[in-house]
Amino acid sequence: MSSAESQESAIQSIEQLLAHALAMEVEAVERYETLADQMETHNNREVAALFRKLAEIEKLHVDNVNDISAGHTLPHIAPWEYAWQAPESPEAPSMSADGIHYMMHPYHAIAMALEGERR
Repeated sequence: MSSAESQESAIQSIEQLLAHALAMEVEAVERYETLADQMETHNNREVAALFRKLAEIEKLHVDNVNDISAGHTLPHIAPWEYAWQAPESPEAPSMSADGIHYMMHPYHAIAMALEGERR
């Protein structure tokens, strides 16, 4: 990426930062809900419940970003224009992760969530 391209995609205002934060948290909620549905389909109720709990926690983060955003007009950012490096938001667990499988244990789900939070 050239320096001009990097500057173009850089976050340059509090409104852009909040829009990115909101998108990141919303995607995490959606991803955890999808994973919970998949685990329920495979009768892995314990991990499904954990993914539902993680989705609820991420919903609290969405609420926090919305609260912080009060008084700001957030720009609409197309998904392909987000300023993160990968095609997915850094916080959402990757659907292509090797650790996602129908027999996963709660430990695997927590490790995946922790990895997302660290990113």
